[in-house]
Amino acid sequence: VLRVLRAARVIRSLKDFYTCRLIMDCLSHVIFPTFWVFTMLLFALYVSAIVLLQMLDVFISAKPTAEIVDHYGSLGNAIFTLYLSVTGGLDWQKALEPLLVISGWFRLFFIMFVGFMHFGMFNIYSAIFVAFVTTFVKRHHQESLHNSWSEDSAAIEELRLIMTKENARNDDRITFRRLARILQDKGITHLKKVGLDIDAVLGVFNMLDAEETGTVLVDEIACSLMQLKGNTENVHFATVMYENKRLMTRINKLSQHLQSEFDDLKA
Repeated sequence: VLRVLRAARVIRSLKDFYTCRLIMDCLSHVIFPTFWVFTMLLFALYVSAIVLLQMLDVFISAKPTAEIVDHYGSLGNAIFTLYLSVTGGLDWQKALEPLLVISGWFRLFFIMFVGFMHFGMFNIYSAIFVAFVTTFVKRHHQESLHNSWSEDSAAIEELRLIMTKENARNDDRITFRRLARILQDKGITHLKKVGLDIDAVLGVFNMLDAEETGTVLVDEIACSLMQLKGNTENVHFATVMYENKRLMTRINKLSQHLQSEFDDLKA
């Protein structure tokens, strides 16, 4: 048993066995819901068996046959027969045949019982399990994304520290050439950790340099990389925002230039 548990822990620790780990986690968390499902199933079988035995007590007048005694001779036998009839262990038509000799009301009882169990309780139980597993899978996926985001955040923070340390400027801004040199040297390892290449980071630099000064804040680059890794759907939106910012900067410069020209003409 200890070896099996150790093997399970080893499998859970491997990233390549994500599906296997997910199934094992689902099974470990579904134990208590399964217990309550079987409890409710046993309760339904118990009530149905009592009703069936009461009907036998009312309709039976002679000595019961050996088949009836085997299937319904006691409360435990009745529960077991009903359980087999709804789980495929025994055809419920065969379980009904010895009772039809006594009364036709048992046919109605089995129709209602089997219909309630198959179309009612079993479908509800299946829906509960599906909803539970779906919720657990979503939570597991969110935890996996959170762990991945934490690893990327740590790698980008280390890259930010490297850019700050290797930067020759004192205003927390970095030039395009200095950034490219750092990324090709000490930053290449951290880029591989977060799954980015040098061209992507340099592209972020160009987007952030809306005023075309040739310099960008180091913290602004780090924040943009985290947004890039955190939600890739925001990349296009951010690109449009930076392009609009750059366009507005050019318009403002043009407006200032025209205003100065008009002032010179008036003078």
